[in-house]
Amino acid sequence: MTLKTRLVWRIALIIRKAELEDAENLLNMLKQLDNETKYMMYEPGERSTTVDEMKDTLEQMISSNSLMLVAEDQERIVGFLSAERGFANRISHSAYIVIGILKSYRGKKIGANLFKELINWASHNDIVR
Repeated sequence: MTLKTRLVWRIALIIRKAELEDAENLLNMLKQLDNETKYMMYEPGERSTTVDEMKDTLEQMISSNSLMLVAEDQERIVGFLSAERGFANRISHSAYIVIGILKSYRGKKIGANLFKELINWASHNDIVR
């Protein structure tokens, strides 16, 4: 996937695949999301993931042909979308999707842009569900 920069609501938004070097910033953003919304899995303070564990998670996503996108504003991760590909042959055409966007960045079409990239990835990777 090529790096995509879009001017969205006066934000120079960059959407790209997550890299191992993003582990700490991504983890910090996830912890902030845990405090900002009740719709994510973890409650505030419950997430005990370490930076090394986040690196392992990212490495696993990359090696399993799954997708982890980040949305950046001025080198700050402000949102993410993960699509974990089905592990067994019978479900390899499907993906489990999770999306999160920091509260101050919601309503700025970041989610729509993340989903555009997801749809593009899915169409090139035989994901139909």
